[in-house]
Amino acid sequence: YLTIEEESHILEQFLGTRWKPNNQILWSGVDHDLVQKWADDHGKQTLKTAMGPLMDPKSPNCLRLGKAAIDWSKYMSGASALFAWQISQGERVTVLLPPPPQKLNPNGLSQFQTVEEPVISLAISRGAILRVETVHPTVTGAEEAHYETYPVDKTSSW
Repeated sequence: YLTIEEESHILEQFLGTRWKPNNQILWSGVDHDLVQKWADDHGKQTLKTAMGPLMDPKSPNCLRLGKAAIDWSKYMSGASALFAWQISQGERVTVLLPPPPQKLNPNGLSQFQTVEEPVISLAISRGAILRVETVHPTVTGAEEAHYETYPVDKTSSW
């Protein structure tokens, strides 16, 4: 999915001063623009934010224009895996989802479901200490309501 050079450039962003420990957002089933606005308003980082110039089409460091759609998709899957792994090294992550009972993207094919959540789950199974909090930004009046889903699943309190 990634060349060594691509992985190196992504990790430079995640391991440098751009990275805000414990302030990352993962998401599924919510409009990207809403996710990005919520993250920006709360001082948190999406994958796009954390990758900085690598995601800015105006930057010579962005590879999007030089890749076919399938290759860009693979690149983003690799970047998502690295993002999730870097998140798992911290203490907390916020996940933006639709409200219960649906919660996840119904097609099951979001980057969160196919890449990021499995990476986070693997890291936790291997001893990562990570608190996962969920927010439902599409519910009017509940955009600020966080609840823990791991290590203690408090979904029923929502």
